[in-house]
Amino acid sequence: MMPRVFSSTSVRTSALAFLLALALLGWSLVGAMFADRTEGRPIPAPIASLATIHRADTTSDDLEQDAIDHDPFSPARERPSVRYGTPAAPVVLNAAPIAPAVLHLVGTVVAPENGSFVVAQLGDTSPKVLHVGQRVGEFTLRSITQGAATFVKGNGERLELRVPKNGS
Repeated sequence: MMPRVFSSTSVRTSALAFLLALALLGWSLVGAMFADRTEGRPIPAPIASLATIHRADTTSDDLEQDAIDHDPFSPARERPSVRYGTPAAPVVLNAAPIAPAVLHLVGTVVAPENGSFVVAQLGDTSPKVLHVGQRVGEFTLRSITQGAATFVKGNGERLELRVPKNGS
């Protein structure tokens, strides 16, 4: 009779996976302990013998002279006739002037003690909540009245906007 712990399918599956992992671990350990034995197997020939390996005939004096001969800061050095790398893509300038973004007044809230604010949108950007003195683009909010707001540009030009009526 099986103990009650192993009555669940997930517990039996987990126990089987654990036993398989233990068997794999044991197999790997046995293989690792006996892997270095070479009885009965031929020893492979070395790729290169020590007689064929030789050092390059460069001394530190030779390396220094090579660096001096190829000095990148030498006044006699000339620019290569062809640039390295891929050519840069030509820059195409758009001749059409960019229209300035239009400021839209979405709504106003008039409240006592500096609690008033407006919701304004500059061009295609998301609408922003502004209090008196805050900026959106080149416009600074100067005053708020019911359904209208006054903005001032950086050059001093005044712009009074009204909230559009429903359906317009």
